Amino acid sequence: MKSTPPEQGSGLDGLHRAAVTLPSAMALTPAQKQKRYRERLEAAEQANADAIERALLQEVERCERGETSDRERIALAEKLADLARDLLWRAHSLSKMAHKLRTGEEHPLQ
Repeated sequence: MKSTPPEQGSGLDGLHRAAVTLPSAMALTPAQKQKRYRERLEAAEQANADAIERALLQEVERCERGETSDRERIALAEKLADLARDLLWRAHSLSKMAHKLRTGEEHPLQ
């Protein structure tokens, strides 16, 4: 009687077993995923802020060349003032956080 070897991948019970391939790198932890997500958001936000600033500066150049109406010039001035206020508020907030990290105390002007 001739014996034939069992088919590759078949088990003793006659069922076929699937090969499992594992990824070469370990899966990311939730903290790593969150960190990468935050980094992508910050990069997108920075790119957006840079694009907005470039567009505003181009509009300022148009105003300086006299290519805009008084109404457009005033609207642009309002946009620039709003942006400056937002950046100042953000800088103030970051300054308070830095002071608290350095000294462990709240900012004296709060």
